[in-house]
Amino acid sequence: MRRGIKTKLDKLWSLAVKAKAGGKCELCFSVGALNSHHIFSRRFMGTRFDVSNGVCLCIGHHFEAHQKSSVFTLKILKKRGDAWHDALQLKSQKITKNLDDKLIEIELKEIIKLEGGR
Repeated sequence: MRRGIKTKLDKLWSLAVKAKAGGKCELCFSVGALNSHHIFSRRFMGTRFDVSNGVCLCIGHHFEAHQKSSVFTLKILKKRGDAWHDALQLKSQKITKNLDDKLIEIELKEIIKLEGGR
């Protein structure tokens, strides 16, 4: 997948994660200065554009996610559960070739449309 396409899909993914969270930090419910954070790194193409691999965070919690990852991981596991984490981890490890960027774009735009209109 070309870099320009990845960049476009990354932006849509970020918007979809924020829309799914209702435009609030998923840990403290703040609405200011939000970031979308990948649970499993973007380098794993199997989950790079998967909204369930994202969490909407305020700047403070996003900093915590990177600086105190074990504390952050415990908070997210408590919120989403081990089954979610285990399934996402398996998906992240799948080797993916020839991702359908058009389909991914449609799916992300649909999430933004549906969730953004809550």
